[in-house]
Amino acid sequence: MRRSMTVIGLLLTSSVALAHFLFLVPESPEKLQAIFSDSLVPDKAVSADKLKSAKFVAHLVDGKSVELTATPREPGTLGLALPPNTLWVRGELVYGVSMRRGEPALVKYYALWMRDLAKSVDWPETWPLRIEVQ
Repeated sequence: MRRSMTVIGLLLTSSVALAHFLFLVPESPEKLQAIFSDSLVPDKAVSADKLKSAKFVAHLVDGKSVELTATPREPGTLGLALPPNTLWVRGELVYGVSMRRGEPALVKYYALWMRDLAKSVDWPETWPLRIEVQ
């Protein structure tokens, strides 16, 4: 009985550990917002220095890849302008080194955003997988 009460007490008094993620959220067809937080609400405690290592690449309909320039905004967020005919964007953030059980571990975050392909891309006539919505 005493052991189960101890376990219940520990569970009730322990705080929930929240993890951060790198989110890519569309603002408009031409813009994305990168948010580093434990939810879609920007974390005000994340400084611009922590986000400066973020790299984003847009992949276009014609098969080309374009590196995007991230513009710092409010704490915990970056703005991204998309080139025309972007199919998807991938992002990577090297956050730093963390000590886990006495061992150093490199902490990296990844994000992926994909456009609604059927509606909003100007597909070239030579594209082999042309999608037509009827």
